[in-house]
Amino acid sequence: MTTDNQSSRADQLNMMGIALLAAGKTQEAVQRFSEALEIRQDHVIARGNRARAYQEMGDLIRAQSEFEIALGFAREAEDRAIVHNNTGLLFTVRGDDDRAIEEYDRAIQYDPDLALAYYNRANVHFRRGDQAAMMADVRRAIALDPSIEGMIFRIAQGEI
Repeated sequence: MTTDNQSSRADQLNMMGIALLAAGKTQEAVQRFSEALEIRQDHVIARGNRARAYQEMGDLIRAQSEFEIALGFAREAEDRAIVHNNTGLLFTVRGDDDRAIEEYDRAIQYDPDLALAYYNRANVHFRRGDQAAMMADVRRAIALDPSIEGMIFRIAQGEI
């Protein structure tokens, strides 16, 4: 059982890892996430962040394993939705569109207001040439989070 101080330290290490990941220091970020998980193995966010770091490093198998473990610890619907959305991104990178869509569907099932899941699923529909499904997801994503419209415009303009 972790104490409040240990839990707080795990959160601090996770935040350090996030900062390192944003700075492009992926190996150091993995170390911080791992330290957080040594303190609290059920830290869903730290585990998901470590999975994202592995994904950035190109270690997709390890990333998938981390996402699966994170799902085992995720108790809140919002956490499960985020993990499924991020797992969908992993499958999108791998080019496994069917599994990516399954993960985005699960994310939406857990959190119907997760705009990024609709946006990410729209990208897969676009790649598949399913314009009707893509437009439905884009509309829903924008309705939930109007800032997504700017991202879509920037992608259309080739800026992203």
